[in-house]
Amino acid sequence: MSSPFSKMDTDDDPSSAAELAFAKVDRILQKQARELKHVKADLGSRMGDPSTEVGSLKTDVHGLVSLLLEMQRRRNLNEERDAYRQQMLFNGIKRIAEDVHELKQRVRALEAGTDGGGGGDGSKDDNNSNGAVHTTTPRKSSGGGGGGSCEVRTPGSVNAAKRAAENRKNFERTLEHHITHMNIAMTIDEVQASGSLAVKYSDELLKNFL
Repeated sequence: MSSPFSKMDTDDDPSSAAELAFAKVDRILQKQARELKHVKADLGSRMGDPSTEVGSLKTDVHGLVSLLLEMQRRRNLNEERDAYRQQMLFNGIKRIAEDVHELKQRVRALEAGTDGGGGGDGSKDDNNSNGAVHTTTPRKSSGGGGGGSCEVRTPGSVNAAKRAAENRKNFERTLEHHITHMNIAMTIDEVQASGSLAVKYSDELLKNFL
């Protein structure tokens, strides 16, 4: 029984067989070369040029640094604004405490005067004694017997009250203006300029109109 190789050895040309083998190997190598080239191109598209990658990283780092600087700037602005807000709050609390103390002093003085000026009928002095009437008569009353509890408002007093109300509104509008500018200011200098004016007008409003 003949082997399968005996037919190839006798029927086929050895040189033709070698050429076929080399051609097959060449096709395989060319295919692998194309695949390798495709892989390199794919990796290149993913990784990019090293110089481009470094530039991209530098851009990212620069963006992060800029973001941190902006956050720090805003933090400094907010801290400066908070300082002026606390100053206005402190001035308001201080003013209220002073007014409360003054009212307590007046109440004590009135209580001391009441206790020292009358007898057992001290609770009825405003009805039976002219001295008591003069003590409790409002400063804006016209004076007179039974009208102590009613105030007569003269044209001058009405105009003065209107002017005071208008002045208060002007102070409030000005204060609101400076507070708004302080809140939207973009630099420390702008915050300080508007904040100091806000504190000033807040203090004036507390002293003169509250």
